[in-house]
Amino acid sequence: MKKFLVFLVVDVLLLFAVTAFAESGPYCSLKLGGGWVDELDERVSETTAVQYDFDGGVALAVVAGYDFSPIRIDAELGWQKNELSDAKLMYYGEKYHYDVDGDILNYSFLMNAYYDVKNGSPVSIILGVGAGTVYIETKDVQIDKIKDDDDWYFAYQVTAGLGYELNKKVTLEATYRYLDTDDEYTMHNVFAGLRYHF
Repeated sequence: MKKFLVFLVVDVLLLFAVTAFAESGPYCSLKLGGGWVDELDERVSETTAVQYDFDGGVALAVVAGYDFSPIRIDAELGWQKNELSDAKLMYYGEKYHYDVDGDILNYSFLMNAYYDVKNGSPVSIILGVGAGTVYIETKDVQIDKIKDDDDWYFAYQVTAGLGYELNKKVTLEATYRYLDTDDEYTMHNVFAGLRYHF
């Protein structure tokens, strides 16, 4: 159901975009910010499960798209790294608490659609949705019976924030993004970005 709703919203925005006749053109942007991963539960076997907690991390995204004004459509490549802070290991019904080392990394590819709410001033409201895939990798995890793992997942995101138009070419952005997957992995981002219109 979640996948259907995401694709429905994206399709509606795409339809709106291709029928828009306002000033348009290509753009690219760079986003840098913080990333937070919600507590993650992973079943390793029938007798073993682990619950991960993470520190806040760094996130980066590179974007290329087309501005139909007020609709924008883009493709985004993203990267994020978070360190494990601790883990709770469930083994044959017993719970063990560990201070652990290791990282979780994700590499994402998303197709996004944004609506820029403009009011005649340099400030605009940014509303967006997107869907795609994310590759999640746990690396250098040091817990007995737990090994490194990685996999691809379907992902969708919703974004809200503000844009500030410095001039006709350059817009500054500050956005919040919530990203969810068809697994138990969810993420929150706060980005500062620079968008350049060609």
